[in-house]
Amino acid sequence: MLTYLREHHLDANLASLNYRLSPAVKHPSHEDDVIAALNYLKQEYGMKTYVLVGHSAGACLAFQSHDSVSGCKGIIGVEGIYDLTELVDEYPEYRYFVEEAFGKDKSVWQEASPTFRVHQRPLISDLTIQCVQSLEDDLLSPRQTETMFRVLSETKVNLKEIAWIRGTHDISITTPTFHNLVYNFIIKLTQNDNQI
Repeated sequence: MLTYLREHHLDANLASLNYRLSPAVKHPSHEDDVIAALNYLKQEYGMKTYVLVGHSAGACLAFQSHDSVSGCKGIIGVEGIYDLTELVDEYPEYRYFVEEAFGKDKSVWQEASPTFRVHQRPLISDLTIQCVQSLEDDLLSPRQTETMFRVLSETKVNLKEIAWIRGTHDISITTPTFHNLVYNFIIKLTQNDNQI
């Protein structure tokens, strides 16, 4: 995706963030890693505003961390994990990796879930959000995305309609259709703020 955005001359600085994985670490270490990376970009490169693009667990992390570092203007959540309890209800076989990352206490699952956090910590009203989902996703049905979209629709954010793309869970984010969606999302935001 970063190559596509560079080749299409997107006038924005680009960075890919990484975080430690479970079971080596547990929540909130993943979130702390993302926040540390964003703070690093602010301190070392003078980042003032930014857009987060997160896929799967990365979408969860984008919503968990966006309000911990000032300047977030937009979030693109792609085939995200937004409600951990609902995820395990729909896919009982996913319990093992949820417990590896968040432990067995379901109250921790709830508090870590973006669907819950939106109600606890109101989103910034000038935030623009795009939820993206593939109907061909082999690991997540549209249920997580549709649940998050309903929760977000009750807030004052600038919420775009769900963008439906094609491809399996790992392939959908490699397609020109998805890359173009990200490009256009950022272009529209940078028309109003040229510091992304």
